[in-house]
This record gives sequence, structure tokens and C-alpha cells, in this order.
Amino acid sequence: MDCCSSTNTGLVCPVSNSATMSVGIVTVREHALLPELPETSFGFCDAASCPVVYVGADGTLIDKAHVRTRVGVKETEDPIPVCYCFELTAVQIADDVRTHGQSTIRDYIQEQVRAGRCRCETTNPSGRCCLGNVGRVLSSVGAPAPSR
Repeated sequence: MDCCSSTNTGLVCPVSNSATMSVGIVTVREHALLPELPETSFGFCDAASCPVVYVGADGTLIDKAHVRTRVGVKETEDPIPVCYCFELTAVQIADDVRTHGQSTIRDYIQEQVRAGRCRCETTNPSGRCCLGNVGRVLSSVGAPAPSR
């Protein structure tokens, strides 16, 4: 799976009642604090107010208390992780815009992705590229859209 793809799993989080996005078992193993994981497919619940992070097709639920990584889309207190590969937070992205008048961080991340230096599948709890979340942070601080 490419780090920027997103596929609905057909699994629904029973807590938030929202559809989950497919996430690889390698991602779940990297973040879950459970000694063993069932061999099943998993979905990532990105509902901000929901404590569930991973939903297994077998009914397994893994919540925030059982993952080793802060899940940015579920956090409300700083530092809120946005880019896991390069350890960038929402505050750093907002500060970058205030300092430069636009985002230099988005370009940096895009360069790193093109160079094959991202590890989204293992570092990001969603198993996906962070650029969508970076874009949401940029929108929230009123950053200008990229000129390209």
C-alpha cells in the first residue's frame, strides 16, 4: 500500500459509528501495546472524539490507552503530532506559517516523500502520509494555498 492511499475497510467503529480506513498489520504492530495481535484485518478510526484507534475485523478494539504513540487526530493538547516521520507538530506548522507567511514545512515534507525518506506505514498510527493532516492544520491557521 502506498503511504498516501486510503481505502475504506467496510469496518465500522462500534463506538463512533464511523467507517474506518484500512491500515496494515505492520502499522498496528508498531503502535499497539498488546503482547499479541490477532491475525485479522484492521481499520483506523479517525473520529477525533472517539477513544478507539484500531478496529479489528474479528471485533478487536484497540483504544488510545493501548497504543504507544500519541494519535494526532485524537489529541487536543500540545504537542499534537502531525508528521510522524519528521516529528512535526501542529504548533511547529502554525509557527512556520507565522514566520514565513506561508508553509515551508509542506514543501519540505513533499521533498522528503519524493526522495523516499518517509516511513508513514510504520511511524504514523494511521499508516498514511501526513500531508492531508498538514493541509488541515494549514487551513486552520489561514495559510495561503500552495502556488503549484
